[in-house]
Amino acid sequence: MPLYRYRAITAEGRVVTGEYAGDDVATVRRYLLAANLFPEKISRALNLLPQRSGLRTGRLLFIHSFELLLASGLDTVDALAVAASKVKNRVLKQSLEDVVVSVRNGRSLADAFNDHVRVFGHQWIAALKAGEASGNLEESVRLYRGLNERLDEISRKVSAAMTYPLILVAMIGVVLAVLLIVVVPRLSEGYHSLGGELPALTRWVLFASESFPYLAGGLLFLFVLGRQVFRYAMAATTRARCKRRVLDHLPMIGRVRIEFRTVNVAATLSMLLLAGHSLHDALKLMAVTETDPDLASRLRNAASSVEEGHGVVPSLQASDLLPETALQLLEAGDRTGQLGCTLEQVSRFYLGLLDLSVGRFVSVLEPILMLAIGLVIGVVVIAVYLPIFSMTQVIG
Repeated sequence: MPLYRYRAITAEGRVVTGEYAGDDVATVRRYLLAANLFPEKISRALNLLPQRSGLRTGRLLFIHSFELLLASGLDTVDALAVAASKVKNRVLKQSLEDVVVSVRNGRSLADAFNDHVRVFGHQWIAALKAGEASGNLEESVRLYRGLNERLDEISRKVSAAMTYPLILVAMIGVVLAVLLIVVVPRLSEGYHSLGGELPALTRWVLFASESFPYLAGGLLFLFVLGRQVFRYAMAATTRARCKRRVLDHLPMIGRVRIEFRTVNVAATLSMLLLAGHSLHDALKLMAVTETDPDLASRLRNAASSVEEGHGVVPSLQASDLLPETALQLLEAGDRTGQLGCTLEQVSRFYLGLLDLSVGRFVSVLEPILMLAIGLVIGVVVIAVYLPIFSMTQVIG
């Protein structure tokens, strides 16, 4: 969430300054007016050291504290205020203080947190709505904490696994840019001054070096143009559906995406069912809080199918929410009435598959990237040295 600096005038005419994290200038202005401050100037703060790294940890610690305080018997407002007072992250603490004020003014917990959805996420709002609707807020928070820890574990594994390949990709780009923009043009001047015909590979590399800035600029222009055309020519749901179908069919990457989405859907649906919601209400609630238009549309379709009296598995299968293996596992849970527990087991099962898929993807990607680096550097080095080998003949 961006940080804004403001200068405002109090009711007594005193000038005060400060900082506030908000979605936009209008949000900051509303906050100041609600605090009886007349905003004189609001500007985006230059935050060279963003607190994004501490936000996830602070949010996790807050959820743990909030859950423990609810279990100890404190009412919701007091538990929220005490848990918020322990938070160190500036953005998170400010958001929680606003939530405490809103709840004390009579707003529901989910509505108050919804004003800060960019800090806490849609799943947290869904968990609070489920807890308030079922009257068991403590259980909803506990289930959300388990879900959040699992998803956080996935994110850490994916980030750790992709660090080395991303470094290799960056190395390829840097090496290629230095060779084509700096090294080869300097050697080109020396080759041309010697006269004679250069080897074909060297001429090709020189041509690539001379056309590299124009080619890179042209590709960037086409990418931006295509993205804008794709964005405005299609509805958001259609764009998201096309993107999903293309990426899900990519080798190995598609499998990782499908398994990650399965873990997310199964774990969230399990949390809502175990919190006391019916399947229809859980699917509708997930659709409301989902940011992906395509997934939200499929969740709404599944909810409508369940409302019309279709079974759980046919409804989820028709909406393409879960893969066939997961649907087969759900059939037993549907027969025994333990759908929530079965969905939790499905999420754990696919979490293990996701771990294996990420490891397999990285183990294949690393040698491919190393081979690409070797080929790029090898071709350029050979192209540079070929004229040197024949330099004696050129001079003679």
